[in-house]
Amino acid sequence: MFPPKRNSRIKLLWISAAFAALILALYWFVPSKPCISFSGYRSGETYLLLDAEQHAEFSVSFTHSVNKSYVEDFYQLRDDGIYLTHTRYQTFGAGMTTDMLADGGAYWYEEDGYMVIGGFERLLDPLTLTVGYVAKHILHVEDEVMPLTDFAASGTTLLIEKKTCSRAAYLRHGLNI
Repeated sequence: MFPPKRNSRIKLLWISAAFAALILALYWFVPSKPCISFSGYRSGETYLLLDAEQHAEFSVSFTHSVNKSYVEDFYQLRDDGIYLTHTRYQTFGAGMTTDMLADGGAYWYEEDGYMVIGGFERLLDPLTLTVGYVAKHILHVEDEVMPLTDFAASGTTLLIEKKTCSRAAYLRHGLNI
């Protein structure tokens, strides 16, 4: 049998180790980091996490299903969610939305001939997007360009939303830019 003094030291050592393990677990597994989550709408599977503190703006480009032209939607993360801030069209025609003009938006043409509808702010949180077979959705984050099919199969409906993520989840699904 151990003398009482040594037994107290061993208990203190075990308690200290357990406390350190608890602190590490809290640090890694408790959600505390703001992120933009790309997950399966039906499955809930997380495909991608963006660090919201570093990447508060992103865009998604695609080929429009009706007039087969290039479209790019621009999003901004704010305290209360994800906002569509403007849309850039290669050509404007059948199937192209103009309801943003009713929300106080305006349109203009850029030097390269693209039409932009902007000047509005529409909260879309959560944002749903179905990764298209023909649309070829591409995520733009800073200078990075990533086809969404790199993360989710064509036909997958994505739920894109602001969340609070754990550091462990971010290490597993986070995008390092």
